[in-house]
Amino acid sequence: MIKEKQWFNIFIIIGIMFLVFFGKKEVVYADSISTKVEVSCSSYEMSEKNPYKYDDLDITDKMSFGLKSLGKLYVCGKDISQKSFNGIDAYGVSGNASLVYSFDQSVVNASDDKWHLVKDKTKKVNGKKLDSNILGGVILIEKSYSGDNYVNVGSPICDYFNTNKSSNQICTIAGNDISKGVYYRITLAYKTGKKNKDFPWNTKYLRHVEKYDFYIVENSGIISIHNLSADEELIKYKDYSQELLRHGETLEDNSVTRDGFEIESFASSYSVSVQKDNGKPVLIKSGERFTEDGKYKIKVRTKIGKEITKTVYVFKGSEDKGYSTYFGAGLVQAERVFRNDSVPTYARGGRIHIHKVDDSIPILYGTVKMVSDNKAIYSLDGTRSEQAVSLYPGEYIVDLYNGKQNVAGSFYHYIFKFNVIDEESAPYVNYHELSETQQLEDLQSKHYEVVYKTNRGGYVYVCFSIDSYDDALKYAREIEGRYVETVSGNEGGWYYKSEKNPNRKVKYYDEIELTKIREYYAKKNIEINYFNPLDEFTYRTYDNNLLDCLEDLNISDSIKVFPSHEEKNKLTDRAPYLNNFKFIQASKYDVVNVRVKNTSTDEMTDIKFGVSVDKQLKETSKYRIIETNLYGRSKEYDAIYMNECQTRSRWVVEKDNQKRIVDITPDMVSNNSIISIDADSVYVSEIYNIYDKWAIVTIKAPKVYSSEIKCLAAEFKNIELNKGGTYEISFIDRIGNSYKMNLNISGNKEYSNKNDFTSSYTELYNKIYMNNMDEREDYTELPLLVSDNETIGSDDMYNTNDAYETNEKNVEDKANKSKNDEGNHNEKKRNPVVIVFVVIAALIFVFVLKKGKTAKNEEVHKDEKNK
Repeated sequence: MIKEKQWFNIFIIIGIMFLVFFGKKEVVYADSISTKVEVSCSSYEMSEKNPYKYDDLDITDKMSFGLKSLGKLYVCGKDISQKSFNGIDAYGVSGNASLVYSFDQSVVNASDDKWHLVKDKTKKVNGKKLDSNILGGVILIEKSYSGDNYVNVGSPICDYFNTNKSSNQICTIAGNDISKGVYYRITLAYKTGKKNKDFPWNTKYLRHVEKYDFYIVENSGIISIHNLSADEELIKYKDYSQELLRHGETLEDNSVTRDGFEIESFASSYSVSVQKDNGKPVLIKSGERFTEDGKYKIKVRTKIGKEITKTVYVFKGSEDKGYSTYFGAGLVQAERVFRNDSVPTYARGGRIHIHKVDDSIPILYGTVKMVSDNKAIYSLDGTRSEQAVSLYPGEYIVDLYNGKQNVAGSFYHYIFKFNVIDEESAPYVNYHELSETQQLEDLQSKHYEVVYKTNRGGYVYVCFSIDSYDDALKYAREIEGRYVETVSGNEGGWYYKSEKNPNRKVKYYDEIELTKIREYYAKKNIEINYFNPLDEFTYRTYDNNLLDCLEDLNISDSIKVFPSHEEKNKLTDRAPYLNNFKFIQASKYDVVNVRVKNTSTDEMTDIKFGVSVDKQLKETSKYRIIETNLYGRSKEYDAIYMNECQTRSRWVVEKDNQKRIVDITPDMVSNNSIISIDADSVYVSEIYNIYDKWAIVTIKAPKVYSSEIKCLAAEFKNIELNKGGTYEISFIDRIGNSYKMNLNISGNKEYSNKNDFTSSYTELYNKIYMNNMDEREDYTELPLLVSDNETIGSDDMYNTNDAYETNEKNVEDKANKSKNDEGNHNEKKRNPVVIVFVVIAALIFVFVLKKGKTAKNEEVHKDEKNK
């Protein structure tokens, strides 16, 4: 049940709704704009016998009923301004306008003993006939375009005061009338009466006229300036980007247009003139177009004196789209340097320069920013004067517009991106290629290699510098860790390679012993090797992300790789060589000519671009290279050209008890030539190459020794060869220049005593390849092994069908080499590798005895043999 309070609330709500839907409405004027201005009134009062003729009457300031007029007329519209035009009041409006009449109801509804509105049955006002009686007043609305010969706007409104509210819109003025300008005359005629108090039968009547004359016209001064520009695609020109921005169709003050503009859709009452640059203003008509480059001043003047001026720029900028107008030869005034960057690069000390522009050119706006913090270091705010901005090292972006971004138009957007480096301008490309770009001759020949086998039988040789043995060993340990398998369950232990057979896996219970065997194989997989430019396999390296992808490769071929960029850099010894090099002209601002000076003879040679230096230089020497760029700045540096192999050696040759000294110099040999020497014995104190400290020597005696020796030229010294046979020696530099020497040793001095300071072939081999590195690592400090937890079956043999190789072919050769004593040709040859194996095995055996744990491992070995 609804309570009393609830009923009260319901009635309140219903009441509010009633007021909302049925309450009094406000008058809505044209364009829903309430701005209104009162129109001045000419008031006339006459006797009731006067048929509303007022031409000969005087204007009255006050009617008998006490007011100048019964009501007031208002012009309603937007931005109304009031002035005089041709002697009458004029009202300027923007857009549509309407007329509203408001009157005082007190006179209309007054009692008989007061002046009150009475009905008038007359059908004429000032000689003009009406279609019906005036009754409660009439409103006549007339207009004229000339100020003469007024015509009615619609029918007169009779009985107006009795049938209308106190405030009412009586007329909407047509837009085309406002555009042209029109005269309006509003006439109100009505009759009033008042009963005499003393003589009630006697009532006095009067007739009244309110006349409103005015001129109304469009006064906004607005004209339509239509942009004729068409869209244009992004272009590239002189190392900068440019686009044409298009904002809106109707141009504004200070707009810029690419292809011109059209002035149209303006009021016929306006006078519009156009002044180009400093010429004379010319009156124009709607629809005229302007397409020539220049500054256009457009002046609009309304009939009642309002003036508006707008400026529009037409700027095509000729073929370069305005680049030369604003920036001349270039925005950046600095010496350009060549770098492999996506944007231009300049030397330090430059500046940004923007030309001064005259009054007919659009002004530039925009910013100069440093990319590092994206903050503007300079802003162009629209000045026409010359602009200069100093540049400092960094990356720049310059955004410039030849028009305001928030103003309609079609204008150019210039985008400059460039770098400034903290260097003087100097040739760069050729020097960089010679000094920085890694090539074969840049690599240190001697290095370590960690070797391991892939799943498909290929070998991966991981190259480390000769100073990175510890890193190589660490990597070798990680490789060996892959073959250790942890046994799950209560028994524990690990499966790993047998010490005696790498193809067989045995079970280990002692982690220390396992670690020692693992260390043994890790060291065994580290080799010394040399990059040999005559043997492609030795220097063909995989350089795609280094080792990142190799772990997943199942390659069947062998491959060499660097473990890291850091290690690759450590292997690099860059000494610029001119061999096989072509000087290039990347650009004129990088280099325009190259000259080289032979430091041995001071002879100068002009070098041609794009032609190999080998075809332009003949003499081996160090050369001073002088490159000059477009700005006259030079870059000087040294590089070596080697026409032949420059490895020198001095040999003491003994033959038939006669000794002689043989000097092998570069002028005695040519590339790939062979020198033969017959001797009973030879001795070399030193071999060297003054131009290449990483030159190598290879020596082999296939019928005497099974192992070939490869070493640096500097390592091949104090060597005596007297065992009978032919020794083939090759001298190779990093350029690939080489020659050979064949030593034919008779063997007659094979049993002679050599000097204590000299080395035999075998001793040199051991010195180079058999260095014992055990003391460099402590077993107890090795990291714990990580297992893949792979389950092992009852058969502890591993990879029995595939030979378990751990090194390349020459490693197998080393295992079978003879290491005989050169003083006893009947003694059996012994392999140094076998000796090292025996020593390591003995040490392990002693260690195991001390620990008292041999019994358990012996049992494992017996089980595996039974299997």
